[in-house]
Amino acid sequence: MYVCFHQNKQIPMEAIVIFIILFLVTISIWFGTKNYARVSQATNMIGDSVRKVEGYVASLEKRIVRPFEEFSNTENGENWVILFTRDRKDKIKGTIADIKRLEPNAKLLVVDNGSLDETPALLIQLMKEKVIDKVILNHTSDVPQWQKCFSIAQAFKLLSLQSVSTLTWLDDDMRIREPWIDFSNRIFSALEQENVLLLNLSMDNIQDEIHKTVKIVEVDGRQIKIKESFNGQFVVFRPSLLKVIGLPPIGEGITDAGVEDWYYSRLLQANNIFVGAADFSEHTGYKSSIRDRETSR
Repeated sequence: MYVCFHQNKQIPMEAIVIFIILFLVTISIWFGTKNYARVSQATNMIGDSVRKVEGYVASLEKRIVRPFEEFSNTENGENWVILFTRDRKDKIKGTIADIKRLEPNAKLLVVDNGSLDETPALLIQLMKEKVIDKVILNHTSDVPQWQKCFSIAQAFKLLSLQSVSTLTWLDDDMRIREPWIDFSNRIFSALEQENVLLLNLSMDNIQDEIHKTVKIVEVDGRQIKIKESFNGQFVVFRPSLLKVIGLPPIGEGITDAGVEDWYYSRLLQANNIFVGAADFSEHTGYKSSIRDRETSR
């Protein structure tokens, strides 16, 4: 459990409990016992508590959200799509084809998280053919868990050198049904008063049940569900949001504090920022997602 304080500092509840114990022990000594053994025992307890608190403070430093302000966010910037993959040569072909067909003017960055199949060779070939604009190829041993958080951070740092208007990230097993970038910008403008700053465009019955709807609105004749959390399969936002939520955590594992959608959802809630959800796609890899493949090892 975590407690959220101003400026997005998330403090483990265990640390607060230790502070309370430390306070109570100190009070008991203050009001005094003359028994040396008890005093010595209390002193040892305080020493142990202090060491535990120091450990929590060290881990807390990793969880403090630091604004990521490197993007030049202008209306005339480019729309970048980030695609993550590993060992999905056949599936990623379809996703890339959808992106290029539906949003031909969008720029495409693909991050490979250490594929051992023919995916890297395919990406290099697509780079040569100028289908892909940028590619990052990682060795498996260089990618910590949760791997998607690592590749998101890589992508954001690389693209911060560009002039960017919108950012979309996608899993490699998404099939997209319709253009989304212009519509996303209309959503952000229409729902500004609702503080909707992120869109989740993969919203089937499973995800709709997991991420509860707060409110339903209509924009351009389309139903948009406003939610407090999201899944990370198909996400759109403007780079200015990163000034609030920063980069994702690296090396925290497949945990609620280490996976991008769980982690970012909590930050959005802490900052009273909402998600707009609509169904623009189909997730074809539910039974073989990277997260499931990793947790089954």
